[in-house]
Amino acid sequence: MNGQHNTQFQDLGWAIPKIQKKIQGNKKRGMKASISGIFKMLRSQPHLSLIGDYPLLWVIMNETKETNKIKIKNALKYSDEYKHLSKREKMWWMRSLSDPAYK
Repeated sequence: MNGQHNTQFQDLGWAIPKIQKKIQGNKKRGMKASISGIFKMLRSQPHLSLIGDYPLLWVIMNETKETNKIKIKNALKYSDEYKHLSKREKMWWMRSLSDPAYK
């Protein structure tokens, strides 16, 4: 290399069209998009490797308008960050993702 550094900028804006495409594709097949499926698909993308699980899940929840706690909990099973949180922190994540009015 010639001494130049390759920098990478990652943006959740890239994920929004992917989420919308997945939702629309499932609607055409008469299915509802799986939050955990969308999360796993996005988590595997190198374009989002530097973005944490919470912001990624938040944008999924925002786009899908899903508030079902069971579906959210299923998606959280695939989060490495969530697995290592205390019970109190896990409750905060669940509440903030499932209740749009919660701050």
